[in-house]
Amino acid sequence: MNGFDVLSKIRKSDKTKDLPVVFLSNLSSKDDILKGKVLGVTTFLIKASVTPDEVIVEVKKILG
Repeated sequence: MNGFDVLSKIRKSDKTKDLPVVFLSNLSSKDDILKGKVLGVTTFLIKASVTPDEVIVEVKKILG
């Protein structure tokens, strides 16, 4: 099972469908990012392009 599969399961469940999801991946093609958006990812971050501090900033934005 990959991250897209997990995201799909999260979005299909009534209990978890509205949870914010941060997708942290090294997949960086436009198709991969679009697939994440179509499946309902809240934020798609590319590991090679973000620092741990930037990940924390994004999570804090989502959590308010």
